[in-house]
Amino acid sequence: MVEPRAVVIVADATFFGKRKDRLGTLVFKDVISDSIIAGKNIDTETAADYKYLLDQIIEQGFTVQAVVLDGKAGIAKVFEGIPVQMCHFHQMSIVRSDPATIFGTNNLQFPQAKKISKGKAKCQEAVII
Repeated sequence: MVEPRAVVIVADATFFGKRKDRLGTLVFKDVISDSIIAGKNIDTETAADYKYLLDQIIEQGFTVQAVVLDGKAGIAKVFEGIPVQMCHFHQMSIVRSDPATIFGTNNLQFPQAKKISKGKAKCQEAVII
């Protein structure tokens, strides 16, 4: 049993298998203690799943100080009143996969894009868990 306390949560889901028969797991990890405080098997990633786990840990006495999410649409609304930050790894993935969303172009030859590209490499090195 994990003792209730103030926590900063990193919340994310991962899926295993093919679309038809895949299994997913949603996990809330406390970055302060580096421990998993809640988890749930899921078929799809929905706001309702995040709400379920949030309600569960609050009922157990945890105080959520902040949350780090992957930026999936609609999930941040679950944590209304709690500071939310988008995961830096997921931010860099967006820049890497579609620079036009940030810069309005896929041409990354100008100085700001080069700085982001260098930062991306440093971020990727730091994110290895």
